[in-house]
Amino acid sequence: MAISKIGRNATNTGITDSSDATAITIDGSERVVFSNTNRPQFHLAFSNNDNSNVGTANGTLYKITYTQAITNVGTCVADAGGGTYHTFTAPIAGLYLFYTSHYTSNYTSDQTKISAYLIVDDDSGDNFSLQSWSAGHETTLSASTTHSIYLTAGQTVASFMSMLDANATSNTFQIYRNKNLSYFGGILIG
Repeated sequence: MAISKIGRNATNTGITDSSDATAITIDGSERVVFSNTNRPQFHLAFSNNDNSNVGTANGTLYKITYTQAITNVGTCVADAGGGTYHTFTAPIAGLYLFYTSHYTSNYTSDQTKISAYLIVDDDSGDNFSLQSWSAGHETTLSASTTHSIYLTAGQTVASFMSMLDANATSNTFQIYRNKNLSYFGGILIG
């Protein structure tokens, strides 16, 4: 089915639909309408309620692997093996809203910062996406970030974290694996 016009004054957009699926619906007021039953979205978390070693507190980035896919509409997050999940793959091009939060406990230092990262295509160089640092002076630390990112179909986003302890860069730190405190998700918004 060819789409012949979008909007009141458009006559030929060059957009064609070669599938039998509805990708975008435009209502009478010319607003894009998404159906939550087919809009790509996901939410990853942990089924555990414990601490798990992540790595050393020297600022190294670590990709977080989650044990539970709470929401996975559009199968945009594949099982990484053994019921674990870590990477979102955009099924279609568009603007996505991503969020992640990391919580750590049982770590004591007055010179510590923890970070949450959203990284596109596993590239922490110039294309490296969006980070948030949080300073810690207690035994619990958390960092979270929320960003919109335009992706083409097939591009990936993953959640990473790091900790930097100026006093002890060889110390090991842990993530608190609790579905309410440590998670990663996203949804197509446009």
